[in-house]
Amino acid sequence: MSRLVNLLCATVLLLNYVASEITEDISETGQPYDISEQDLSEQELMRTINPDIEKALVTLENLAAASDKIIRFEDAPLADAKKMFSEMVEILDNMIEAVKNSNNAYKFLKAKGLDRIVAQNLKAENAAVKARILILLKVLFDVAPTTTTALIPITIVDRLLDVFEQDNLGLKAHALDVLYVWLPDNPRVQARVMKIKGLAPFYEQVGKLDTSVIKTLLDLFNMILKEHVTARNDVQRTIVDNDKMKFYTRIGLLEHMATPTVCNGLLNIFSKTWSYNTPDNNIIVTVFDMIKNIKQFCLKNYRGKPKAKKLFSALQEYVKEPENIEYFQSKGLNVTDISLMIEDYVDKLRYVKDEM
Repeated sequence: MSRLVNLLCATVLLLNYVASEITEDISETGQPYDISEQDLSEQELMRTINPDIEKALVTLENLAAASDKIIRFEDAPLADAKKMFSEMVEILDNMIEAVKNSNNAYKFLKAKGLDRIVAQNLKAENAAVKARILILLKVLFDVAPTTTTALIPITIVDRLLDVFEQDNLGLKAHALDVLYVWLPDNPRVQARVMKIKGLAPFYEQVGKLDTSVIKTLLDLFNMILKEHVTARNDVQRTIVDNDKMKFYTRIGLLEHMATPTVCNGLLNIFSKTWSYNTPDNNIIVTVFDMIKNIKQFCLKNYRGKPKAKKLFSALQEYVKEPENIEYFQSKGLNVTDISLMIEDYVDKLRYVKDEM
């Protein structure tokens, strides 16, 4: 009898262990399925239940070092490097699926995967590898945001900015997605961005992006601008602690916002993007919100500029059209407030005060 009880207990413990370790697998169509319904080999099943994160990291490190050596010193055929990159992509695909389980994500972070794999391979001479690294980063921020933010080396933002300025649109979009979750409420990383690149990439890259990526970029800038306005107005330090405030002051975003370079860059962005609006991207909603937020900084810079007059006159007519009024209302926007704001721009741009 005791042997039967022991056997039952052991069975229960084993089932509990498997239930706690198993991760949701994804089929080739992207749909979740039950592992028990698939014809998996024992090795595949064990990797899904308890992937060997450390072994995968070591393999990736070795492949990255070997492929880099081939490319730099040409001591082997480039086909060998391509084969290594293909192996890395396969391992990274498995890693991405594995870290969707929080236990595996924390294993990866604890094993210093961000330093060993992410930081190094964002420099890889292979777009497919870079894309997987960026997707891996996005998953980590989604699954374990606090731990990822705490452990990610700040120098990774340098690599992200480099990727964002390259010509690969897909990589730009992935890099921006990572910045979108990493930069807000993180003035230390924002300060690094301002020190390395300033605001130039923001308005210089718009012409090289598609509409959905432009909207993400505008949303990110708008979010950070609001963050800085709130922080700098917090004189009593009731919202922002002293350490963060030092970074906000050092960044000087609000001071940069009042410069002709930034205001003119934003004017060019608005002129190019507002007419791209569709019910799917809602980019005009972000444009109007940004126009409201930059008014205190840029209105004076826009006086006397024909391009500014043309833009805000066109926006004034756009707001009056009945179908657009219905659209704004469907998005929960106050049409009266928008109309008054644009009208104020138009009125103040019409008259240029002679400072002499």
